[in-house]
Amino acid sequence: MTFSSRFLTRTRVLALITLLTLAGITWIRISLVNDLPDQGFFAKYTEIASEILAGHIPLDRLGDLSTGYLWVVVLCLGPLGMDSVAFRTAQIIGVSLAAAICGATAWRRWGLGAGLGAAVVLLASKAALVNATEIEPETLILVLTSIGLSLIISSDRPSLRIFSGLALGLAVITRPSVLLPIVLAIAVLGWRAQPRKRLLAVLPVIIGVAVPLLAVRLAITTMTGAPPTPMNPGTVLSEGWNPMATGYLGEAPVVVKDIEHGLGVPDGLHVAYRLVAARATGRPMSPQTANAFWAGRALAFVRNEPAAALRLGLRKAGLALHSYDAWDLKTLQRRAENLAGGPFIPLGLLAALAALGLFFRWRQPWIPALGLWIVGSWLVMVLFYVTSRQRNVLLPAVALLIGAAINGIVSAWRSDRRRMVGIALTAALLSGILLSIEGTAQREDRHGWRLLEVQEATACEVKTAQREDEVALWLARGALFLDPIGLRTADPRIIDPEIRGQLAEIQPHQRLFDLALVMIKIGRYADAERLLRSLESEGYRPRRGARWCSSTAYHLARCRVMVSDFSGAQPLIERALRQAPGDPRILALHAVLSDLAGNSDQADFSRNCLSAMFDPFTRDRALAQAYSDTGQPSTAGPLLAEIQATLPEWTGSP
Repeated sequence: MTFSSRFLTRTRVLALITLLTLAGITWIRISLVNDLPDQGFFAKYTEIASEILAGHIPLDRLGDLSTGYLWVVVLCLGPLGMDSVAFRTAQIIGVSLAAAICGATAWRRWGLGAGLGAAVVLLASKAALVNATEIEPETLILVLTSIGLSLIISSDRPSLRIFSGLALGLAVITRPSVLLPIVLAIAVLGWRAQPRKRLLAVLPVIIGVAVPLLAVRLAITTMTGAPPTPMNPGTVLSEGWNPMATGYLGEAPVVVKDIEHGLGVPDGLHVAYRLVAARATGRPMSPQTANAFWAGRALAFVRNEPAAALRLGLRKAGLALHSYDAWDLKTLQRRAENLAGGPFIPLGLLAALAALGLFFRWRQPWIPALGLWIVGSWLVMVLFYVTSRQRNVLLPAVALLIGAAINGIVSAWRSDRRRMVGIALTAALLSGILLSIEGTAQREDRHGWRLLEVQEATACEVKTAQREDEVALWLARGALFLDPIGLRTADPRIIDPEIRGQLAEIQPHQRLFDLALVMIKIGRYADAERLLRSLESEGYRPRRGARWCSSTAYHLARCRVMVSDFSGAQPLIERALRQAPGDPRILALHAVLSDLAGNSDQADFSRNCLSAMFDPFTRDRALAQAYSDTGQPSTAGPLLAEIQATLPEWTGSP
């Protein structure tokens, strides 16, 4: 047997062992997921796919969904006869397929160690597995981008580059945000190519990307009569750039959140955005009107609060590569909790190790393209917001760069550059540790999910309670965890002893802040004020999104206002403007207090900011609450009546 045949046989044996191991891991993961206590799904795609299979294409909703993924779901649920569990199983297999593709590419380009390392990255990503358990597009994007990037690395042949472009183009019609990393990767491919071959290096990829994009645009324009506005970029932009945005997840206005649940349509958030924009502008409901309206609110925030916008952008830049997984669907959050403690590698460490691939293998023509792919994906999250679903698109490039890093480290070690290897590995490890340190953003996000969990549990108890006293008790306990219904309907006489019981135990700052808000709601202003001042002295800074104002000073000001100490509230509301710039409740109370103090210029300024950054319903609701707090119900009443007349779908109380 010749050397080449022995080598070929050895390669085949290793490949077979690797594939069998991968199959075993995949089977274990499928069994594990099938045994999780939460087997629910986000039903948007399955419900709309069922409508299409029944012969009705909801043309007005096509822009709310991933075009590519929707038709994959239609194919699987219809002609292929798959149910939701089988579809989820296919997606878990898809993660393993992506790992095999990246692993095989790295093996071919940089050796066995690199291939195994690249495959392990995707298999050891908790986010990749959790995303595969939901009927959402992230796993399809993972597979398509793995194919596209792997084909670019595998060969310079134009035919393969065209197929690479096709895979990447399909990824774009699955999630348009993939377009930016594709553009950056193509640009650097052309830059690193030889001058005579630049066009040949990038043109096949561009053609491949363009084909599915143009085909989908033509198809949707033909069906709807108008060019598509995919995935509502204006509303998504506003979710990432508003005074209440935390950096994690999309922060929708309270009016949109409240209306969404009463519309009775799959994923009613997009419809609620359109409804509010239409009523605010007096125009017919349409994606174009909604995107323009909400994008205008986002730009107004950046213009009116540039310092706050800059801080928010910097915060998102850090959160995008942090190890903490932020989920925007409760089904994903619950599965992530169920899978806690598994053999997963945090993203922060993976990102740091990927940087070693750039360091050790920068001169290879594909490496900068992978680096700019990560930069492009990172910029998309800074532009919009950070979730673990958004970060899935990073993983193939991270996996391939780690494969290159393994090859570079081995080569450097063998060439006696061991000191450099040690320094680089130490720097990567320290960076990974820094990117895993949790702070306010992570603690507040985790606490928000805890609140939702308790609210849902108490709501179930209220529904099943047999006696009135049991209902009253569970409503009070729901109120303790900021359940809106409990806060509106629970008896303060029952809430009060429950608060005392909570305060008798050691509580984290987040929980104490909850209790302070409940105290204000039931009229215990002095106790709430003491608790809030204690939290301030200990350095606590809340970050609560749209539902609750993220300023201790604002709530202190309300405590003063409720006892008619308007002069004492004035410096507190001024401080609140600095703590949570642009919050509508702060601006509204500042405007009303400025009116009472005879400072019409400041009052007008705050009202103008309210009108610029928010829809008229959020503005008027905030002003109505401020008037009511300051003892002016006759002024609050007409504002609430106007909201009810113009937007009767918003039934929640202030």
